[in-house]
Order: sequence, then structure tokens, then C-alpha cells
Amino acid sequence: MKKIFFTVTVSAFIIFGLALADYTLNGSFVTVSTDKVRTKDVISYVNASGVCEEQNKREIRIDLPFEVERVFVKEGDEIGKGQKLLTVNKEPLCDKLMLQSLSLSSTDNSSLIAKINNYNPEILSPISGIVTRVLTYDGAGINPSAPLLVISDLENLIIKASVPEGIICDVYEGQKVIIAGEALDGKVTGRVDKIHPAAIKNEITGESFITVDVIADSFDEIIPGTTLDLSFEKTGKRGSVVIPFGSVKFNEEIPYVFINNGGYAVKRQIGIGEEFDTEVEVTTGLYSGDELILNPDIERLKEGDKILSAN
Repeated sequence: MKKIFFTVTVSAFIIFGLALADYTLNGSFVTVSTDKVRTKDVISYVNASGVCEEQNKREIRIDLPFEVERVFVKEGDEIGKGQKLLTVNKEPLCDKLMLQSLSLSSTDNSSLIAKINNYNPEILSPISGIVTRVLTYDGAGINPSAPLLVISDLENLIIKASVPEGIICDVYEGQKVIIAGEALDGKVTGRVDKIHPAAIKNEITGESFITVDVIADSFDEIIPGTTLDLSFEKTGKRGSVVIPFGSVKFNEEIPYVFINNGGYAVKRQIGIGEEFDTEVEVTTGLYSGDELILNPDIERLKEGDKILSAN
């Protein structure tokens, strides 16, 4: 019995050796890199730009042409409601009006002088927040039509996204949004809060945009005025075949790939779907478990060539 088993084993090795020798000697190899095709969930995005804005901000104005005596805050300061922002000097205006009242040609300024005398020279913040703009300085004159300070409530921020009108159909309220930008250390998630009904036309490009309000899950790194990149997450596809785009070749605009079939290169025509940064979805012609030849050099690799996987 042992002799029979030994004879069968030796015969099997001889057959395998002859097959390997034939495969090795009859034709040269093309060295390639391969990888097993796998499926994964595919998520596509609608991309737009946006700017962070305050929902509640106050411009500090003075309705009389006083002078600024002293500014007590600077940009970036966090302040509370009722905190002193600046003081004004009323005397120069009051003196000017008194001189005018002494002139026979002037009108009676007594009511205005009384208003000035009752004016509180300490200007207090109407809200809690952060000082986002300081537009005056100690000793500056005051223009009643221009703001001196801007106070922003950072507890109520919102991102105003400009979505091209042609793709607004893929955006909906409650939709998940990925938020990125140069000012951020990483990425932040958020959601669509509101889609405005009217389109805004860019007079330079002629393109129309829809304003979409986005609320971030965290505004810790986002401040008013920050420009952001927004990716609105569309409905994903489960179990999709996705491969590196460099593995796809084209023959008169018809896409195809090479696979390793028992040590030989086989060309297979495919259908492609969603395209991503470095990958593409394959809708037909390629299946989970296939051994894909990565980034094939079609000048060297032809269908039927013997291949040797380098990985």
C-alpha cells in the first residue's frame, strides 16, 4: 500500500513539474501588480463653498457727533452683556452748540444741549459675544452713520453655502454635510438647516446659486468670515465595486481592465459609474474576488500574456 501511495505522489509531482516547466519555458513573463477586487459602500457628494456668518450681531453706533474718549476692547475679546466698550467725550460738541446759541444768526440749541447733557458717556454692550471689528480709536471723531464696533454672538453661528442652481435638486433639509477649510485642523460634520427659495445670479459669471443654511455640529474652530468647503452627502450605494482609476484603460472610449486568470492576462470590458478623486465605480464586468491587474502598461501587456504578480 505504501508503495502505491509513493508512486501516486511521485507521479503528481512529476505532472505538476512538467506543467510548471511548460508554463515557465514557453514564453516570457510580464511582471504586474495585482489586487483582489472588493466591494464597499459608495458615497457621492455635492460640493459648494460657503462663509460662516453670525445670526445675531450688533453694530455699535452713536447718533451724535461726539469724540471717542477711550476704547476698552480689541478684536477677538470675549465680552458680556452690559460690559463697557468705550467712552465718549461730549464737551467739544456741547461747547460748539453753546457758541452757536450765542450767535444771533443761529437757532436755539437748548433742547439738543439738554439731550447731550443727559447722554451716558459710557457705551455698554447690548449682547454677550466677541468683538469682531473695531473701527475707531482713542480721540477719533464719531460719524453717526458709521459703526464704531461690531459685536457677534458666537453661540448662534451659521454657514451660508452657495450651491449652483443646477445641482440644488441633490440637496435637502437635514442632509449630512462635511465641512473643511484652511482654517480647520480637520473636518467637521453638520447638517442642512434651510434651503432658500430664491436664486442669486452672479453678475460676472452669469451662474445662479441657491443659498443653503448649514449648521455645524461644532463651531469651535469656525469663526465669522471663515471661507469653507462643503460636501453635501448624497444617498450611498451599498456593495459597489470600486477600483483605482489608473487600472481602467479605454479602447475608443470603451473602458476595460485586465485581470489575472490562472496566470494569464485577460482583458475584460466594464461599465463605469461614479467617479471619485482616485477611484471609479464599476457597474458591470468586474466582480468581487476577481484579481485585478493594477495600472497595466498596455505597451507591454497584451491579452493572453503570461504574468507574474510582483506582490
